[in-house]
Amino acid sequence: MEHLTIGQMAERNCVSRKTLRLYHDLGLLVPEYVDESNGRRYYNEDQRYVLDAIQRLQAIGMSLSEINEAVNETDAEELKKLLEHQLELNRQKQVSLGVAMNTNRELLEGIRMRMEIDRRPHALPSVQIQECEAFPMLVFTCEELGIPPITYGMHPDCLDQWYRVMDSTKRMIAELVDESGIDVPIPLLFHRVGVVNEKDDHDGRVRYCRKVFIGIDAALADVLKRSTELPAGTYLTLGGECTDMVGMCSGQCMTKVCMDRLFEFAEKHRFKTDGMCYTECLPDPLALRSSAVETLNRTRLRILEE
Repeated sequence: MEHLTIGQMAERNCVSRKTLRLYHDLGLLVPEYVDESNGRRYYNEDQRYVLDAIQRLQAIGMSLSEINEAVNETDAEELKKLLEHQLELNRQKQVSLGVAMNTNRELLEGIRMRMEIDRRPHALPSVQIQECEAFPMLVFTCEELGIPPITYGMHPDCLDQWYRVMDSTKRMIAELVDESGIDVPIPLLFHRVGVVNEKDDHDGRVRYCRKVFIGIDAALADVLKRSTELPAGTYLTLGGECTDMVGMCSGQCMTKVCMDRLFEFAEKHRFKTDGMCYTECLPDPLALRSSAVETLNRTRLRILEE
């Protein structure tokens, strides 16, 4: 069988000579023959398959010491356990990365909304008609959270109720994450937290909330096994800064103001809806430069197909 020089081996497998020397030193891939007179390394063709296996194991995130253990493992059952362990580690990384990416998207959405507000500082936001993709979310009832349902009135009362919702939801999420055994920072899960609001069945002017939701990544939804989904579809959307909206609307709670405007818009344009509004608190990236609190909100009302 023809031997490959270290240069040929490196070229055919898209690795460097330095890498092959390292693999030799670690015992990962020992050349079939080393010329004692000049130290040159020679490999046989079959060793290319070993090198392919090493590269695959590196690609799934294994360390060189773990790869060494896997390459030298002769028991199929033990090798299976090593690969199952690595799959679990990668699954947790996927969950963490998905959460981080969603947080990143919401920060971008927050800065876009902030820039729009700054361009029109004294104007009430206009209702937008938007196509929205479905996204998984965790939903908790106020009863589960140990808090009374929220009834919307004047701003200070609503704000106190909102703080109670946030505190209770964080505790519930912390318990779920702890039970699942995944390593996800709790604050990262609050990139998309909000409430599900409804009209009162007997008095259409009264708005209330009995459910809280948190938008999550699909991978995390699979782990926690208790998620539902915000339906995809066409939504009436209204977003803005809480303090500005309150000032423009005689101190009323922004959530109620937004819901009233969305229902009025739907009635005016004869849109059929299911009466459910989803209000999210968006992160305000500019709060990083001041002591401001998160005050950006987005409320959605789904339009039903005729």
